[in-house]
Amino acid sequence: GPPSQGTPLVIPFFSGERGTKWRGSSRAMFANVGASTTWKDMLLGAMEGVALSFLRIADQMREAGGEPERIVLSGGMTGAVPGWLHLLSDALAMPIDHVAVSRSTMRGAAVMALEQAAPDTPVAEVPVLNRVEPVLAHADYYRERLERFEKLADLA
Repeated sequence: GPPSQGTPLVIPFFSGERGTKWRGSSRAMFANVGASTTWKDMLLGAMEGVALSFLRIADQMREAGGEPERIVLSGGMTGAVPGWLHLLSDALAMPIDHVAVSRSTMRGAAVMALEQAAPDTPVAEVPVLNRVEPVLAHADYYRERLERFEKLADLA
């Protein structure tokens, strides 16, 4: 369903913050949790928290002059968790290409090395399993959540 202001705001730093601030002492935090909050609400809040962490990184990339051309994801969570790619696409306000590739991190490093060593060499495309388009009407919700996330994350 559509995003809801009633969803708990979760700072998902269960073992420290490893993205934009790199603080190993940071810990998870939960806000907007009450007696009627269900485990599904908590799970959705945690998923939103991870998506907001990705949005922080995307914003920093843009600030550094690196506008993403496309977002490509692979791995277990991309296909195993219903709604995850849609939520992430909405938060990032960009389409996501879901691909099935083994050792995607290794492939990414190899592609980066190839681009430096032989920039004119074409890179083999990975087949896209499906493309998830964002619901742009949800973008304001995630931007507002990110503002609250940033304030709470500074306390984590």
